[in-house]
Amino acid sequence: AKASALGYALLCLLVRGPSTGYDLARRLRRPIGYYWTARHTQIYPELARLTAAGLVSYEAGSGPGPREKKTYTITESGRDALASRDVHAAMYDAMRISLPLGTS
Repeated sequence: AKASALGYALLCLLVRGPSTGYDLARRLRRPIGYYWTARHTQIYPELARLTAAGLVSYEAGSGPGPREKKTYTITESGRDALASRDVHAAMYDAMRISLPLGTS
């Protein structure tokens, strides 16, 4: 299964260990490679897509508020996706779209 550039970034963070969506968002608040950031409104839908694709799984527990707290973990399929060449193409596309290139 393929992921977006944000999806691959989330998978890279999850390789380091399980994490909540809030913690992933906090870690992505600082720009990646000095040019790219991600917001909560992007991260949670992407986590849902990664879960649907079988690249991550989660355990639900009680949270501090009315919603359950989900702790995400990368799956073997997620690790395989990171090892594929698709990750390089997705990150290249994200850089190409994000960086203004002078073509005049």
